[in-house]
Amino acid sequence: MEIKTNQIRSIVTTELKRFNVADTEYMIPQKVMDDLKGATDAAIGDWKGVNTKRTKKDLTSFRNYFVIGKNWWDLSKKKAMGPFWLQIFADIERVKQCFCF
Repeated sequence: MEIKTNQIRSIVTTELKRFNVADTEYMIPQKVMDDLKGATDAAIGDWKGVNTKRTKKDLTSFRNYFVIGKNWWDLSKKKAMGPFWLQIFADIERVKQCFCF
C-alpha cells in the first residue's frame, strides 16, 4: 500500500504544481490512511479461510489454495478501497479550493 500512496502523493503534488494550485507536497490525511488500515484489517480478521465445501479445485497443492485466497483478497480490498478513493478525491478538492480562492 505504501507504493500506491507514494504514487498518489507524487501525482497529486505534480498536478497541483502544474496548475499553480499549491507549491507544497500533497500529503494524504492520516485519518484517511487509518480508515483504510482499519477496513483492511477488519476484512482480514473476518476471513475464515478457504471454504473447502464450496470449491471444486483440488486443494492438495498450496498454489490452488493460494489462488482462492488471493481472489478473495482482491475482491475484499476493493470494498475497502472504495471509501479510500472517495476520501482522497474529496481531500484533493478541499486542497484545490483552499489554494484557488
